[in-house]
Amino acid sequence: MGVASGRQARLLESVSSLVRPGGRLVYSVCSGEPEEGGGVVAEFLQSHGDFGPGPLPEWSQPFRGKDGFLRTGPEAYGGDAFFVAVLQRA
Repeated sequence: MGVASGRQARLLESVSSLVRPGGRLVYSVCSGEPEEGGGVVAEFLQSHGDFGPGPLPEWSQPFRGKDGFLRTGPEAYGGDAFFVAVLQRA
């Protein structure tokens, strides 16, 4: 895990305890690098069984990856790269 992804993982960890049962946490980065987006979320979900992917708004359908999270990138959409995950606590 790189410096940026390690910092992001610690940040996600620190705020997760503030989410009430049934609540949602949105993790978003302006990066298309897997280790800063999906990689951080995948590791978080492996160690936090009380969290899972949350519902996304209907407008986001064109931007959803196979894992259910949002991704944009210049190669597909002509804009900046972003990753967004909605995580819901059981």
